[in-house]
Amino acid sequence: MIKQTAPSQKESPFSKLKPKTKAYVDLLDSDPKISQTEAYVITHKTTNRNSAKVQASQVLTKPNVILYRKKHLSMSRDNVVNLANKAKSEAVRLQANLAIQNRELGTPVQQIKTTSESITLNIDLTGQSELITDTD
Repeated sequence: MIKQTAPSQKESPFSKLKPKTKAYVDLLDSDPKISQTEAYVITHKTTNRNSAKVQASQVLTKPNVILYRKKHLSMSRDNVVNLANKAKSEAVRLQANLAIQNRELGTPVQQIKTTSESITLNIDLTGQSELITDTD
């Protein structure tokens, strides 16, 4: 006899993330200056940095993690657009608009103009050269 079960509610892909994995991804997304390896070391309390580097990279390729990050990026994008449109401070609106432009178009590259000049200097260190003396 086959036992039938009630159809289960569709699980969110985020519910399958382990707490340490979620903490790792959240830390990585919240601090743009932290490396993947450093975030992994902090959240997984490991001391082997080579292992942490490999594991950190592998975690970010998992489908559930990719979906989780996309959802958070979408919420972040919505928040920035909301700030660009509705923030009371003009400085905040300007920074939000710059952030939108940088995300869509990429951060602009500042060109630096450089020039170089060369000088040729010959020095005789043999002591064979004539000394010029001033005679008046």
